[in-house]
Amino acid sequence: MINKKHLIYCFGSSILLACPWMGFAYGISIFFAFVPLLLISEELRLLKPKNITFKFFIYSSLCFLLWNILATGWLAHATIPGAIVIILTNTVLYSLVFTAYSFTAYKFGNSGGFWAFVCFWTCFECFYTNAEISWPLLNLGGSLIHITKYIQWYEYTGSLGGSVWILTINYIIFIIVKNLPLQIKSGLSLYAFLLIMIIIPSTISLVLYYDYKEIKAPINITILQPNIDPQKEKFSLLTSSKQLDILLELAKINGNTQTNYFLGPETSIDNDIWENKPDNSESILRIRKFMGYYPHSYFITGATTFYRYNNNEKLSVTAHLNKDGYYFDCFNTALQISQKGPIQIYHKSKLVVGVEKTPYPEIFH
Repeated sequence: MINKKHLIYCFGSSILLACPWMGFAYGISIFFAFVPLLLISEELRLLKPKNITFKFFIYSSLCFLLWNILATGWLAHATIPGAIVIILTNTVLYSLVFTAYSFTAYKFGNSGGFWAFVCFWTCFECFYTNAEISWPLLNLGGSLIHITKYIQWYEYTGSLGGSVWILTINYIIFIIVKNLPLQIKSGLSLYAFLLIMIIIPSTISLVLYYDYKEIKAPINITILQPNIDPQKEKFSLLTSSKQLDILLELAKINGNTQTNYFLGPETSIDNDIWENKPDNSESILRIRKFMGYYPHSYFITGATTFYRYNNNEKLSVTAHLNKDGYYFDCFNTALQISQKGPIQIYHKSKLVVGVEKTPYPEIFH
């Protein structure tokens, strides 16, 4: 039977977890969002009910289900079945992680529970970020994007360092709340540790933030956003030629002789571009012609490209056999195009062709 108090705790945790992704309170709620759920786990361990592991899973599932709905429910605007699958999958995965922590704490106490809580969750985030099907959207470290001044040390630890920070502070607050009222001696040590965990990383971050010196090498970039509806227009109503018309018109209106780069969105060009002979593409030729007005500029945009393998060339694991008997690969690609000279074609595997040196490699890469 579900305890009403525990149900309220579940909803409390899920709302506090969702606040950063909903743009509320600068994401500060994430530092104590797990506390109600941790209190449920603690009370269940003390009560030792039958099927305790199942109860761990049920309560955490209720919490993470609402968190996922509030934080990622907007996916339903694109695809309702897809949103349901993603939300339910994430709910189960996060619940299994929290259940594993709860069971470990049940067996080894709060000391073992702390390490299980931090390690299990962080390892899961690391796996889920780098897996073939990844989902880093709900990584805890990413919840602090509204207070970037205080997380500059991410440049050394990545967002996983932020996740460890958040989990640790949550657990300290949980221990404080669980043991209220605290004795003066033990209370002071816990409060001091909590302050240290908050102040030291924040101070280091502020020093990094205000000590940074901007490199004065300005680059003039014109960012192009054609605002094409991906559901109704991108792949049905508008031809590739028409989409390129819109993109080039934007570039014409907003560019000037000081522009170093025109930057288009992903898949702006969606027709037959073969990496072996990119200049055979009508879209490439049209962009080259446009760049004649900006001979010292570059045009970077996303495209779908194909690569045809030669007869004796080693095939990749993703190579497809064409009905005409040759093998090819398809890539989600970034193109850099100028008026003259070779084209840079870049995707995840490598820089494929066109080794034209750009004065601004950090933009392209």
